[in-house]
Amino acid sequence: MSEIKCVKEFGTANEDSIADIIKQHIPENAVIYKMYTDKYECDKSSDISDIEHLLELRAFNKDSELKISRSSMCQQFCWRLIDDLDFKERLKCGEDDPFDNCFDMRTLDDTQYLDIDTNKNKDDTFNYTATGGGKYSLPISNAEKVKIRNYVDYDEEGIAFICDFRIVKLLKKGEVDDE
Repeated sequence: MSEIKCVKEFGTANEDSIADIIKQHIPENAVIYKMYTDKYECDKSSDISDIEHLLELRAFNKDSELKISRSSMCQQFCWRLIDDLDFKERLKCGEDDPFDNCFDMRTLDDTQYLDIDTNKNKDDTFNYTATGGGKYSLPISNAEKVKIRNYVDYDEEGIAFICDFRIVKLLKKGEVDDE
Protein backbone atom coordinates (compact mmCIF):
# COMPACT_ATOMS: atom_id res chain seq x y z
CA MET A 1 0.00 0.00 0.00
CA SER A 2 1.48 3.34 -0.99
CA GLU A 3 1.23 6.26 1.40
CA ILE A 4 -2.28 7.59 1.70
CA LYS A 5 -2.26 10.70 3.85
CA CYS A 6 -5.51 9.90 5.71
CA VAL A 7 -4.19 6.52 6.91
CA LYS A 8 -2.57 6.64 10.35
CA GLU A 9 -1.21 3.06 10.38
CA PHE A 10 -1.36 0.01 8.11
CA GLY A 11 0.15 -3.41 7.64
CA THR A 12 -0.43 -7.09 6.98
CA ALA A 13 -1.14 -9.93 9.39
CA ASN A 14 -1.88 -13.63 9.33
CA GLU A 15 -4.76 -15.40 11.09
CA ASP A 16 -2.65 -15.99 14.21
CA SER A 17 -1.86 -12.30 14.75
CA ILE A 18 -5.00 -10.54 13.51
CA ALA A 19 -6.70 -10.72 16.93
CA ASP A 20 -3.81 -8.69 18.39
CA ILE A 21 -4.22 -6.05 15.68
CA ILE A 22 -7.92 -5.81 16.52
CA LYS A 23 -7.28 -5.46 20.26
CA GLN A 24 -4.57 -2.87 19.70
CA HIS A 25 -6.36 -0.66 17.16
CA ILE A 26 -10.11 -1.04 17.65
CA PRO A 27 -11.75 2.39 18.15
CA GLU A 28 -13.51 3.11 21.44
CA ASN A 29 -17.30 2.46 21.38
CA ALA A 30 -17.03 1.01 17.89
CA VAL A 31 -19.71 -0.60 15.80
CA ILE A 32 -18.14 -3.66 14.21
CA TYR A 33 -19.12 -5.02 10.81
CA LYS A 34 -17.80 -8.53 10.05
CA MET A 35 -18.10 -10.32 6.72
CA TYR A 36 -17.38 -14.03 6.67
CA THR A 37 -17.49 -16.40 3.71
CA ASP A 38 -20.99 -17.48 4.74
CA LYS A 39 -22.54 -14.67 6.85
CA TYR A 40 -22.50 -11.04 7.96
CA GLU A 41 -22.50 -9.70 11.51
CA CYS A 42 -22.82 -6.12 12.68
CA ASP A 43 -22.75 -5.46 16.40
CA LYS A 44 -20.55 -3.96 19.11
CA SER A 45 -18.63 -7.14 19.88
CA SER A 46 -15.00 -7.50 18.84
CA ASP A 47 -15.27 -11.29 19.15
CA ILE A 48 -14.60 -13.04 15.87
CA SER A 49 -16.65 -16.21 15.73
CA ASP A 50 -14.67 -17.82 12.90
CA ILE A 51 -11.36 -16.13 12.06
CA GLU A 52 -10.57 -18.79 9.44
CA HIS A 53 -13.58 -17.64 7.37
CA LEU A 54 -13.30 -13.89 8.07
CA LEU A 55 -12.91 -11.82 4.90
CA GLU A 56 -13.48 -8.26 6.15
CA LEU A 57 -13.90 -6.41 9.43
CA ARG A 58 -14.68 -2.71 9.84
CA ALA A 59 -14.69 -1.32 13.39
CA PHE A 60 -15.84 2.29 13.25
CA ASN A 61 -17.01 5.26 15.27
CA LYS A 62 -17.47 8.94 14.37
CA ASP A 63 -13.71 9.61 14.49
CA SER A 64 -11.96 6.51 13.14
CA GLU A 65 -12.15 3.13 11.44
CA LEU A 66 -10.04 -0.02 11.57
CA LYS A 67 -10.45 -1.99 8.35
CA ILE A 68 -9.13 -5.53 7.99
CA SER A 69 -9.64 -7.42 4.73
CA ARG A 70 -8.49 -10.18 2.45
CA SER A 71 -9.94 -11.36 -0.85
CA SER A 72 -9.71 -15.09 -0.09
CA MET A 73 -9.16 -17.37 2.90
CA CYS A 74 -5.67 -18.38 1.73
CA GLN A 75 -4.31 -14.82 1.80
CA GLN A 76 -2.92 -12.69 4.62
CA PHE A 77 -5.03 -9.86 5.99
CA CYS A 78 -4.29 -6.27 5.02
CA TRP A 79 -5.28 -3.68 7.58
CA ARG A 80 -5.39 0.07 7.92
CA LEU A 81 -6.44 2.58 10.55
CA ILE A 82 -7.93 5.95 9.66
CA ASP A 83 -8.17 8.43 12.52
CA ASP A 84 -9.73 11.78 11.60
CA LEU A 85 -8.36 13.57 14.65
CA ASP A 86 -4.83 12.48 13.69
CA PHE A 87 -5.49 13.39 10.03
CA LYS A 88 -6.70 16.89 10.97
CA GLU A 89 -3.62 17.41 13.13
CA ARG A 90 -1.27 16.28 10.35
CA LEU A 91 -3.01 18.54 7.84
CA LYS A 92 -2.71 21.59 10.12
CA CYS A 93 -5.43 23.47 8.24
CA GLY A 94 -4.05 26.77 7.04
CA GLU A 95 -3.97 29.21 4.17
CA ASP A 96 -0.61 28.24 2.63
CA ASP A 97 -1.86 25.44 0.39
CA PRO A 98 -5.62 24.79 0.61
CA PHE A 99 -5.39 21.64 -1.50
CA ASP A 100 -2.94 20.04 0.91
CA ASN A 101 -3.93 21.51 4.27
CA CYS A 102 -7.68 21.67 4.75
CA PHE A 103 -9.67 18.71 6.13
CA ASP A 104 -12.86 19.87 4.41
CA MET A 105 -11.13 19.79 1.03
CA ARG A 106 -9.75 16.33 1.77
CA THR A 107 -13.02 14.65 2.80
CA LEU A 108 -16.42 14.25 1.22
CA ASP A 109 -19.28 12.85 3.31
CA ASP A 110 -22.18 10.98 1.78
CA THR A 111 -25.21 9.15 3.15
CA GLN A 112 -26.46 6.04 1.42
CA TYR A 113 -29.66 4.08 1.96
CA LEU A 114 -29.29 0.60 3.43
CA ASP A 115 -30.69 -2.31 1.42
CA ILE A 116 -33.90 -2.83 3.41
CA ASP A 117 -37.15 -4.30 2.11
CA THR A 118 -39.57 -1.87 3.75
CA ASN A 119 -42.51 -4.25 3.20
CA LYS A 120 -40.85 -6.96 5.32
CA ASN A 121 -39.35 -4.83 8.10
CA LYS A 122 -41.13 -3.31 11.05
CA ASP A 123 -39.92 -0.20 12.86
CA ASP A 124 -37.96 -0.62 16.09
CA THR A 125 -36.27 -3.85 15.10
CA PHE A 126 -32.61 -4.79 14.98
CA ASN A 127 -33.16 -7.45 12.28
CA TYR A 128 -33.56 -6.54 8.62
CA THR A 129 -34.48 -8.22 5.35
CA ALA A 130 -32.72 -7.02 2.20
CA THR A 131 -34.63 -6.48 -1.05
CA GLY A 132 -33.08 -9.70 -2.38
CA GLY A 133 -34.36 -11.65 0.65
CA GLY A 134 -31.14 -11.92 2.67
CA LYS A 135 -31.27 -11.32 6.42
CA TYR A 136 -28.94 -9.22 8.56
CA SER A 137 -28.93 -7.40 11.89
CA LEU A 138 -27.60 -4.03 13.02
CA PRO A 139 -26.88 -2.67 16.50
CA ILE A 140 -29.50 0.09 16.09
CA SER A 141 -33.23 -0.21 15.60
CA ASN A 142 -35.11 1.47 12.78
CA ALA A 143 -31.94 1.90 10.67
CA GLU A 144 -32.28 3.60 7.31
CA LYS A 145 -28.92 4.94 6.08
CA VAL A 146 -25.17 4.72 6.51
CA LYS A 147 -22.86 7.75 6.55
CA ILE A 148 -19.70 7.26 4.48
CA ARG A 149 -16.64 9.53 4.51
CA ASN A 150 -14.59 9.60 1.31
CA TYR A 151 -10.97 10.73 1.47
CA VAL A 152 -9.75 12.92 -1.37
CA ASP A 153 -6.21 13.21 -2.64
CA TYR A 154 -4.83 15.20 -5.56
CA ASP A 155 -2.53 13.98 -8.32
CA GLU A 156 0.45 15.90 -9.69
CA GLU A 157 -1.85 17.92 -11.95
CA GLY A 158 -4.19 18.90 -9.11
CA ILE A 159 -6.98 16.52 -10.15
CA ALA A 160 -8.96 15.20 -7.17
CA PHE A 161 -9.63 11.48 -6.69
CA ILE A 162 -11.08 9.30 -3.91
CA CYS A 163 -8.18 7.38 -2.34
CA ASP A 164 -10.12 5.62 0.46
CA PHE A 165 -13.43 5.65 2.32
CA ARG A 166 -14.76 4.57 5.68
CA ILE A 167 -18.03 4.06 7.52
CA VAL A 168 -18.76 6.88 9.98
CA LYS A 169 -22.12 5.86 11.46
CA LEU A 170 -25.48 4.19 10.98
CA LEU A 171 -28.48 6.53 10.86
CA LYS A 172 -32.01 5.80 12.08
CA LYS A 173 -35.04 6.50 9.90
CA GLY A 174 -35.48 10.27 9.61
CA GLU A 175 -32.23 11.06 11.48
CA VAL A 176 -30.25 13.96 10.06
CA ASP A 177 -26.51 13.91 10.67
CA ASP A 178 -25.42 17.31 11.94
CA GLU A 179 -21.68 16.68 12.00
